[in-house]
Amino acid sequence: MKSVFPISIDYSKSLAQMIQAGKYDYVDPDITEAYFPKGKAGGKAEFNLELFHPNKAMSSDQVLVEMKNRNLRPAELPMGLAFAEKYPEEQRKVPIVILGSIWRDCYGGRGAPCLYGGAGGRRLRLYWFGLDWDVSYRFLTVREV
Repeated sequence: MKSVFPISIDYSKSLAQMIQAGKYDYVDPDITEAYFPKGKAGGKAEFNLELFHPNKAMSSDQVLVEMKNRNLRPAELPMGLAFAEKYPEEQRKVPIVILGSIWRDCYGGRGAPCLYGGAGGRRLRLYWFGLDWDVSYRFLTVREV
């Protein structure tokens, strides 16, 4: 499996345009700019992303600590969307979690965007942040310099 994934993000695009460019078969209706503001104004940015695999079941908080210990930070949603657009088959191999952008429901529950797929298509949906992620999940990250 490839270890580094170079991507380019055009922050002048809306989140809806970024999602549309990914050509998903399903998108969670709560993955919108209202819940996931891009943060950055226009312009382009380049990143080298990595898929972090802890090789064991872990909670989201444990994964975040382990990432930090390895000089990694969780990728944000625009990075994940650019990744899925450029490398659409990766999410068919393994589910990929984007822990750098978290959605909150009206009760305080948290969700993390997840890219996954298979023969039935490619999907972008929210998984509960409080889950223990089993060994099949990978986490999209950026290496800290």
